[in-house]
Amino acid sequence: MFTGTIVKDRGKYVLKVANGSAYQLDDQQEAGQYDGREVKLVGTMDENQHNVNVVSIELISVKTPTQSRDR
Repeated sequence: MFTGTIVKDRGKYVLKVANGSAYQLDDQQEAGQYDGREVKLVGTMDENQHNVNVVSIELISVKTPTQSRDR
């Protein structure tokens, strides 16, 4: 499992992880649905080609701050 942000780099969607590394994703169509979003990705890494064979992608929910209520 990997976590990071899906971004487009040189015309291809990649998963950019916390250490700054980026891994090209084999399922470009599914990855495009999460462009610019932080995700949890399940897949297998091909370290020789520096890419990930995607099994599933799940959006990491971002909690919004609670709004103050009028008293």
